[in-house]
Amino acid sequence: MLSERIDWYTACANNDLEYVTERLQQDSQIFKAAADATFEYEAARTQARTLGTAAPLMPPHVERTAFLNRSDDRLTDLTKNVVSGFTGLLYAAYFDSLEVFQALFEYEYKRSSLYEFNMHVAADTKTTRLILPIGSDCLQVALLRSSRRCLEYIILQIRGQDEIRDYFYSHKNQDGHNALSVAALCSTNINCSNFITEEVIDKSILENAELKTGFFYICCYFGQYTALEKIFAILESEEADEALKQKIYTAALIYQGDVSLLDACQKKIDYHSFVSSNDLKVQCYNMMAQILQDALICLIDYKGTLYKNLRERWSISGLKYYKLIENEDPDRDVESYEEVPIKYVEPLDIRLAKWFSCKDLPFIKNELNTLRRQSDLRPLDYDLQIYPRFMLIHYALLNDNPQVFEQIYEHEFQIGIQEDTLLRLSNQKVLLKKGTKVMQMAVTVNAVKCIQLFNQKTSANAWRYLKEINEDRESLIMVTCRVKNEASRLIWDCYSVINEELDHIDEQDSKLNVFKYAIEFDNVYVLDKLVQLAGNSTYTPIIFLIVLAFKNQDTNGFDSGTIAKYLTRIALAYVQKAPADDVEKMMTQFLTPKEWAEKKKHWDLLQQCILQQFPDADTPEQEAQQQQERLDLILKQAEQQLYCLLQYQSLIFNNREENVPENDQDENPKKTVWFDYCFGAQSLTPIRVLAPMCLKYRDPRRTDLESQLSFRGFTGLMYALMGCNTQVIEYLLNYEFMECLQQDEQIPTRYGTFLLKKGATPYHMACCVLDEKMDLQFRIVQNFYRKHKEFEWDCQQTITGLSIIFGKTVDQTQFEKDLLIDKDLLRYAIQNMSLEFVQRITKYYDNKRFKQAVIQNYVNVFEFNFEYVNVFDIAVEMYYANLDETTIQIKDTVRKTLTKLLRENPESAGVWFCTPFARLPDEDDTAAEQRKQTKTQEISAEIQVLCGVNPLMTVDESVIINEKFSIVEEEELLNLSKRTQDVSKYNLNEQSEIQSDWFNACRGGQMELVRKVSYVYKGAQDKRQTDIVAMNHQGMSGLMYACAYGQREVFSHLVQEEMNVFTTSPSIFQHKGKYFYVPIGSNVLHIAVLVQNELFITKIMQNAPHLFNHYNSYRITPFHLMCQRGYMMDIFFAEFIKNATRYHFDKAVKCGFQASNTELIVLIFIWWQSDVQLSWQSSSRISLHNWLSAS
Repeated sequence: MLSERIDWYTACANNDLEYVTERLQQDSQIFKAAADATFEYEAARTQARTLGTAAPLMPPHVERTAFLNRSDDRLTDLTKNVVSGFTGLLYAAYFDSLEVFQALFEYEYKRSSLYEFNMHVAADTKTTRLILPIGSDCLQVALLRSSRRCLEYIILQIRGQDEIRDYFYSHKNQDGHNALSVAALCSTNINCSNFITEEVIDKSILENAELKTGFFYICCYFGQYTALEKIFAILESEEADEALKQKIYTAALIYQGDVSLLDACQKKIDYHSFVSSNDLKVQCYNMMAQILQDALICLIDYKGTLYKNLRERWSISGLKYYKLIENEDPDRDVESYEEVPIKYVEPLDIRLAKWFSCKDLPFIKNELNTLRRQSDLRPLDYDLQIYPRFMLIHYALLNDNPQVFEQIYEHEFQIGIQEDTLLRLSNQKVLLKKGTKVMQMAVTVNAVKCIQLFNQKTSANAWRYLKEINEDRESLIMVTCRVKNEASRLIWDCYSVINEELDHIDEQDSKLNVFKYAIEFDNVYVLDKLVQLAGNSTYTPIIFLIVLAFKNQDTNGFDSGTIAKYLTRIALAYVQKAPADDVEKMMTQFLTPKEWAEKKKHWDLLQQCILQQFPDADTPEQEAQQQQERLDLILKQAEQQLYCLLQYQSLIFNNREENVPENDQDENPKKTVWFDYCFGAQSLTPIRVLAPMCLKYRDPRRTDLESQLSFRGFTGLMYALMGCNTQVIEYLLNYEFMECLQQDEQIPTRYGTFLLKKGATPYHMACCVLDEKMDLQFRIVQNFYRKHKEFEWDCQQTITGLSIIFGKTVDQTQFEKDLLIDKDLLRYAIQNMSLEFVQRITKYYDNKRFKQAVIQNYVNVFEFNFEYVNVFDIAVEMYYANLDETTIQIKDTVRKTLTKLLRENPESAGVWFCTPFARLPDEDDTAAEQRKQTKTQEISAEIQVLCGVNPLMTVDESVIINEKFSIVEEEELLNLSKRTQDVSKYNLNEQSEIQSDWFNACRGGQMELVRKVSYVYKGAQDKRQTDIVAMNHQGMSGLMYACAYGQREVFSHLVQEEMNVFTTSPSIFQHKGKYFYVPIGSNVLHIAVLVQNELFITKIMQNAPHLFNHYNSYRITPFHLMCQRGYMMDIFFAEFIKNATRYHFDKAVKCGFQASNTELIVLIFIWWQSDVQLSWQSSSRISLHNWLSAS
């Protein structure tokens, strides 16, 4: 039996599968029987413990196998391939006998070696000897021996069976090594290196209780750079699992804390011939130091007790990083380093949060060189006072922290506000516009302590102030005129600022006139300061303020009374010290000779009154005249100071409605001052004075959007909203919030003019005219109406609809209220690419109360010829290239909801989406039914494409509607390009070819393409050179092509959008064998008259009657053109008689007789014999008689 076992081990080592299989047959049955008996025994014991009964006393007797699970009892002799304590599987792993290994693996993979011995280890091209510890399993033996085939088989089994994987990952030999540690030990061999994967590291990196046998210690101690590099690659990979990286960093810190990995890198290897070198150990040292430093940084973000303890431990660590000193000596030692401490560095976002908080002054001093000029990238948060793109100097001013301001001023004082920002401070709301400078912000937010420090530094010449202008052309001094607080007054104590700014006043820009600015904002403190400075010879540029005051004294809107008052005080302070020559020089420098000639006498009189130096008069009459002039000057100034009161009372009272003369109704009334003040008053005082007389008063002037910007029927609050006058809005909301529009009105918005319907409230108007830069004013109006829920208005337009169009927010209550009554909300949301509102509307479909409203919104989208849904197919890559993701999401939302709606309501779908179309005035029942079927077919096909459901109705696809006036046959049309047929391939670089296809489609009546592309190209004009054969006509629009070639469907689709397009170049086109010339400036009505399409002419006259009198470059109107073409329509002649002048009539008669237009002549005779008498009829009768005689 002993000899047979020896043969068994030899066969396992030599991969003799036949011998092993023969011996395995009997042992496998014994092995399985023993396993079954053991399983039954364990199950019985478990059941007994559960039920509390007596357990079996003894395990069953198991017959021993002859070969399986039997260890070799011979003494180790590697020369004879004998290893004491090895099983057959271990022999197969040792000698890489794959076939035998596969046969025995199932039976013996849990058996390990019984004794330790020195074994041969292969690494790269060298071989060394290592001790194989007791308890090594087949995986560890295969790794140490680099048995490639057996390793591959074990890895395959590990991936397929959880039990095998758990065993090998958790098993350790008697020295504490697991499979990962053994692989690291031999990682210079490629087979062992390949075993170190993310899965193995994840399962085994923290399994070692004895840390000196763990992965990191082995890598550092033995210089296994290859294994450590595997770890480093995982940490650098962006695709690696963050949980795995966290586990690796944690393991590295635990190892370093207990066994000092960096010290292990410096120890010499005790094994003489092991494959490692000082160079490899130095590389391991540097890489391990980098891993530890990254671990300390990442440790901050990890949560849990373990990480908390690690943080406390490493925050006070003295960990060093030993950087290799470059040395050309080939025998350099591993100890040639320089010490660099590893710092506990916080992540950048945490450091920036501390930086912008302005609370840790030592931290700011330490980080000044690294974090200065950093912008805050956090999202806006008013509660935490976080403002995007602010810098430290801005936060220092917000917190009025002079210590931080002093540290950062010289580094960031030239950096202004990067974008418009609304500040919500504890006691006020402040809008900082883009470009606001640092010291201008200090004045605005009333940073008193910082300005006091600024004054000290500039006075001591430690800081230098340079004049800076914001985007509104305001300097720091001008901001102090507008902002009235303690900080603004402190600036006037800083002579560095005054010297810099008053020496650089720009005489060409009245906004830089400090004197006028102070008057406009009624800043008495600044005006008094200017008076004081005018008396100081150091500040001679103050005289320029007097010059500008003289120059602007009579300017409309400039308070002449205030000018007279302070002009006198400034002149009094100045002229007492200024020589007359200086005054003359200064005045002539800034005033034209004509202006100075007009003002010189006024100045001389003022100077005489101030100095009490009157010239001697030659006669008593001259003395009396001079005295009267001086008296007139004093009375004039007194009159000017009463000017405001006079205009407040007399102008208003004299122009109230009851005082307006009846015969003066057509003239612009004089009572406009109330609305002007509401629109742009800088002070609330005149509003309060006029309010008792003018509240709820409506503007009687005609609407004028060009010259004086007036709106008939507007109230003061509506004008305040148009002018975004915050204080007036807040004041008048309490009195006029219930005043609604009495008629439809066009108002200017950021998108152009917008028609606001009758019944609209100031809330509706605020949605339209207050853009994102006026968010504060809109919030004021919105919050006011939320508090007054009892007010109900009756307007066709809803708040939610206007909010979608103009990008405003709307609260949930208002949204639900409007959803029930407005069926256009979804259409507005799709048109404006608002994914938020598309999803917001759609989610109410499952709500019983709102379900029908959502359905109506979806139906209404399709009632608009499906245009707003189809456009998604082309807009993704073309028109909305910068919003492709939003467009796709909107399309998906519409598609999913529409599909759900159709499937849940199959009976009603046909009624909803295939509604009978209204019959056109010129078609009979048959034509209307045929058009309805065609429309139904189109919509059914579109719904099928969009939703993937069957068509609602089936229509014979062979039905083709031949237009009455079409002269182009189908085979004559040019083929569309492949890109046009597949709209998903559109891109911006092929716009010209796609645009050509658009015009070809309009000409050929290809409605599917026209409908899809019209959203992009409506209003475009053909830029191709005119080619009669190719039917290309330069300057024509899509509507003109449809009109010229009789495409009725295309014409109806585009008539509303392109009726006001005029040709920009001359062109020629062919119609029914004739060639027609189209001059520059012609409209679509000219072309319709040329081709004699009466249906098109009627439609154009219904939609755009103003085109009737439009001249082209040949001074020909469509009516004159029809006279020349030899026919006449009743609708044209009636319009002609209604608006005819003598010039039109003479020219029409001339054109008609030249063209032998009998229809025109008959209509003229009928009209001539009628009772209609016009002012020019007698003179025209002579013209008619002359033409009749000539004919």
